[in-house]
Amino acid sequence: MALLPEIVYNALQELKSPAVFSTTGKDGTPNACWVALFEFKSQDSLLINDSVFSKTRENIFNGSKGSILILTDKFKAYQIKGSLVYHTDGPLFDYMRAHVEEIHARVAAVELKVEEVWEGEKKLA
Repeated sequence: MALLPEIVYNALQELKSPAVFSTTGKDGTPNACWVALFEFKSQDSLLINDSVFSKTRENIFNGSKGSILILTDKFKAYQIKGSLVYHTDGPLFDYMRAHVEEIHARVAAVELKVEEVWEGEKKLA
């Protein structure tokens, strides 16, 4: 597992806009959705709230890896790639439920374990 570089970690802490969360289907078909509700407790994983996933959830259950794409207010783009773990109970699920407002469905916490971090064509980790 890789760690988020400090510049990306800081960008995530300051992020005000939604991010793009991508997975792929069994046949390789890409799927992307907006996510505004994600948290991170460390520099080696992100937690994404599953509130209304359908195709994304199916892709996760079929073993898809995932990526998060963020754009900072200074137009710096970072992509974080890694394996996905779906949590419907346990400490990470409890953490997500505690940090997501009740007005949003809290079906599960999707953990993206950081394996690669990119800034454009430059690999940072």
